[in-house]
Amino acid sequence: MKLRFPILLILFVCLPLAALMYLGGRLYQQESVVRAHQAQSLADARLLEAQGVIDDYFQQLQQESYASLQFLDLRAGLEASQVAVIRALVQSDPMLDQVFILSPNGERVFPPNADEASLSEREFIQQTQRLWQDPSTFYAKFKESEEVASTAPSRSRYSRATEVADVLNELARSDDAETASSVSVPAAIKKQQAPEQGWITWDSGAETQTFYWFRDANENLIGQKLSKAFWLSELINVLPDRRDAARWGKARVKLFDRQQNVMYQWGSYDVPSGQEAVSQRLLPYPLDGWRLAYYAPSSGLTSAIQSLVFYATLLMLGFAVALIGFYLLRELRRDIRLAEQRVTFVNQVSHELKTPLTNICMYTEMLDSELSEDDQPDRERLQKFSGVVRSESQRLARLINNVLSFSRARQHQITLRPAPHCLDDIVRSTAAVFKPALSAKGIELEMDLQAPSRVMVDPAVVEQVLNNLLSNVEKYAADGKWARIRTKSQQGMSLIEVSDAGTGVDAEQAERIFEPFERGSSRLTEGVSGTGIGLSISRDLARAHGGDLTLRSAASGAHFVLQLNTPEAEVAK
Repeated sequence: MKLRFPILLILFVCLPLAALMYLGGRLYQQESVVRAHQAQSLADARLLEAQGVIDDYFQQLQQESYASLQFLDLRAGLEASQVAVIRALVQSDPMLDQVFILSPNGERVFPPNADEASLSEREFIQQTQRLWQDPSTFYAKFKESEEVASTAPSRSRYSRATEVADVLNELARSDDAETASSVSVPAAIKKQQAPEQGWITWDSGAETQTFYWFRDANENLIGQKLSKAFWLSELINVLPDRRDAARWGKARVKLFDRQQNVMYQWGSYDVPSGQEAVSQRLLPYPLDGWRLAYYAPSSGLTSAIQSLVFYATLLMLGFAVALIGFYLLRELRRDIRLAEQRVTFVNQVSHELKTPLTNICMYTEMLDSELSEDDQPDRERLQKFSGVVRSESQRLARLINNVLSFSRARQHQITLRPAPHCLDDIVRSTAAVFKPALSAKGIELEMDLQAPSRVMVDPAVVEQVLNNLLSNVEKYAADGKWARIRTKSQQGMSLIEVSDAGTGVDAEQAERIFEPFERGSSRLTEGVSGTGIGLSISRDLARAHGGDLTLRSAASGAHFVLQLNTPEAEVAK
């Protein structure tokens, strides 16, 4: 019979639930893999799309840069009129920071020597000195277009270069016919099939400079230093912005430079600090070292609602069954523990009651014998016998009061009867009862009473708590040889401190000793009888009186503090 319920619970609840949770967990893992793969695929597709936009922009920039310098005809060298066109183009084109030309043997043709160069050209030469010392740096690092200049581009940089050349040609024709013939723009612009070209990035201090170059038909290397601020602003203009947030969903894409600074970002998702990217993509030249990173919330890529409902139901069911099992186990253990405590309590109470009853019966018989056998009984012996009977009767009364108070506390029926009393008088009368027993144990009781005012207090509560505390001093603090009671009352609260120099209570047991049937470590209770409810009842009574009973840390012995809510009593008129 005892094993039937656990067996039925295991067979019809635990095992099916375990199987269901296992299958649900496997399904959840599989769908998690699918969702993760879908999220990764979506992130990769988004980054590939963004890279395509960037590649298209630089492809157009490459064509535009190539076409902007096609007016140069270097077969007879770089003439003064062409130098003027180059400088005018640099001044008018915000994308163009500087132009450079190297001859087939690697000698710099433009910018010219320092005495002929402008201030900006001299600074450019100084910043890129190492670049000219190693012409092998110029090789194609970008995907070459199969036919870059097969058609005349319609972009602004090519148009601006043509317009500048036309203006200078017009001026040359009006001043010098020979110069005009040497810079005829229509004759200079030619179509080339797959020219050798590429990109170079050059670090100058903390700034990364971007160069585009190509070789003409005569193997002259013609290059441009592009304005990073301008091409970056144009690049940002072609990348998605807030208007495209709905199409990109709840995600964010960040563009990082070489120094891992965020140069641009778009999307409606606010990335928490420390979140790793779902996907990343390194960019090719001229953005080598740059990368795109895709961020999205982990919960934003969940699957169907039905799956979520299933998982939630499964978890709730498992949680409910776990709670039921825990509750049943706790109740079972509680019932067993209460049964053991009740048996122990009955045994302890029986033993505690038996001792004073035995002494009362024995000394009563001795008193009767003394009175009946002797016509002139020894008065001192009679007083001794009656004192023992009175002491054991008081001890028996305290035990009965504790049992009754414990029963009321468990039923929440503690009733207070506050009345005007002097707290010091209650302490004195209670201590007087214990002084003979304490003196017999060699314990000297000191009192420091500083609560002479009449306050509203239940004297029975104070007396019962003090009885329990002084009874513990009698049982456990005989080695200390002294005990002290202090009282203090102020602002509607009263304190009674009971301290001793005995063995004391371990720190880890400071709260456990206030639990019912808890008597502390065996080194304290060995050879000492008790029910284990005294401190528990005392704390219940103190809290019912609007205060508390606590154990303070002390260098030696035990130090209990009883706090009570005691309003001042009204003075009778």
